[in-house]
Amino acid sequence: MIKAMIADDETLVRKGLITVMPWEKFDIRIVGEASNGLRALELIQSQEVDLLFTDLMMPELNGLELMRKLNITHPHIQVVVLTCYPEFEYVQESLRLGAIDYILKTQLEHEKMDAVLQQIVQRYHARQASSQSVVQRYGDSGWLFMNDQPNVDYSALERKYEADRLISIGEGLWFMIERLSDSEQLIREWLDNAATRGWIAGRVLLHKWETLQELQSQVRCYYERELFYLYEPGIRYYDVLAPLNDSDVLQDWKESDLTALSNQWVSRDWITDDVLFQSMLGQLTTARLPVKQLRRLFYDAIVRWNFAEKCQIAEWLYSIDQLTFMEDWKALLMSTRDTVRSMYKREQYPNEIVSGIWKAIEHMQQQDHLNFTQEQIAKVANMSRGYFSQCFKEITGQGFQEYVSDMRLDRAKELLTTTTIPIYIIAEQSGFKDEKYFSRLFLAKVGKLPSDYRS
Repeated sequence: MIKAMIADDETLVRKGLITVMPWEKFDIRIVGEASNGLRALELIQSQEVDLLFTDLMMPELNGLELMRKLNITHPHIQVVVLTCYPEFEYVQESLRLGAIDYILKTQLEHEKMDAVLQQIVQRYHARQASSQSVVQRYGDSGWLFMNDQPNVDYSALERKYEADRLISIGEGLWFMIERLSDSEQLIREWLDNAATRGWIAGRVLLHKWETLQELQSQVRCYYERELFYLYEPGIRYYDVLAPLNDSDVLQDWKESDLTALSNQWVSRDWITDDVLFQSMLGQLTTARLPVKQLRRLFYDAIVRWNFAEKCQIAEWLYSIDQLTFMEDWKALLMSTRDTVRSMYKREQYPNEIVSGIWKAIEHMQQQDHLNFTQEQIAKVANMSRGYFSQCFKEITGQGFQEYVSDMRLDRAKELLTTTTIPIYIIAEQSGFKDEKYFSRLFLAKVGKLPSDYRS
């Protein structure tokens, strides 16, 4: 019997499906229901589920995010998507993540329910048989397929190749097991066909696998440690990726090493120094961090970048979730350099002057109470007060006093919204010696008194 669960934030939809659909006729038993993806994930941890019917638009955790998590934690669970016409654009994404079918809730009529469930069960058993036959065959090589183009027809890949040899790895990755009987010409035809449809392929030599989960783990490892770093635009297939040894299977970096690497990217030096930037890019490529750790490294670095507006920081943080290959990361970092360089009028000054100004800004931002003078900060930059003032304004676009005033007000706004300490102490900790002056300046710049801003 197939153990199924329904996840949908509409109670009437859940109860209606449970009551109306002829589950027993197709040997399906509903073992649970959930009002959102997070609740579904919790239930799946505590009970056995074979088949999940999930809505795409749910609070807490939507259907697509739920599928992504299940691809990692419970890859054996097969998924059917529940959707409406306004959400139809997301169906293709769900198929990319491995959904076996979808149901249009607006067209689910009583007389069609048998046909709907029959098709789902057939696809469920076909996918199950595919997984079992692949495991039993114990192949030692195959092809990893993924795409580098938008709007790729994911279902076309599944239609093209035999169902008993194509395995969904999750996150847009597919693996096709290779047989001894496959001729070189046949494989070349498959690869050429995949390339014309927007897919790239990398050959994988497997190493000691017995279960489907072990195979999926190895293939995902090949993507994160090999294809992710080898990819070059225009090259559609990669042959051959070296086989993994036991010691190579996704061993994460130590936290201390990861932190040290992240700290290098927090510094502004890579923005002004071309040689250092290329060296740091080479270090990333050589390190071959797993993709999850690479994202963590830059999440940590970007939130500490203090050379851009918060909206720009948010845009960069969003961008790193969309990157598929190391080439994409390099492009983002080069674009970041260009953006930051354009923000600071650096062309008329040598790198050491710009670095001195940035060093001064970093020093100011690291002060607990922002209590310093222009003379003190000029010494940090190794400049005279007059020359520092001139360079600071031309490089940052703001005079020193105006820049510091904005920095202090930003610190005050943060303290007002995150603490309950008295306003006169906030003024002191933000670098203002006079509470009345602080309140007048805050009103003039922000449009509210500090007390009103806090409330």
